[in-house]
Amino acid sequence: MNNEQLENRIELLTDAVGELADRLGNTNENPISLSLLCLDYGITLEQRDSIVSGFFRLADYDENLDTIALPKYRKVVEDALTGSQTLSADINNRLVITLIQAATVFPVHGLSELTDHLELGMDYDSVFDQTD
Repeated sequence: MNNEQLENRIELLTDAVGELADRLGNTNENPISLSLLCLDYGITLEQRDSIVSGFFRLADYDENLDTIALPKYRKVVEDALTGSQTLSADINNRLVITLIQAATVFPVHGLSELTDHLELGMDYDSVFDQTD
């Protein structure tokens, strides 16, 4: 199999996973696959793992699992994506929130608790502007 054939197969597999996710109700507001979200945004496997482990550390050790913690989660994403040619300028609050929601596919109680607060429809930008 040559490179072009391999690239075509990868493209078909990526499209198939996206189509299945769409049928299962995947949206930007309710992502069902962290890996698919990473594919969509060009986030590498290493970056994804760094983000997830950072989220887990925050969820495990942060007693304040309210939206006030969102700037800490944004910092995790910024640190993981620093130097990324495709994403460094595109890190926005909505991406951070979507990554948090997608990461809840892993059984981490704190992340689920945090996303419960996110569903209240707050003005996310004002929360991210808060400083510690």
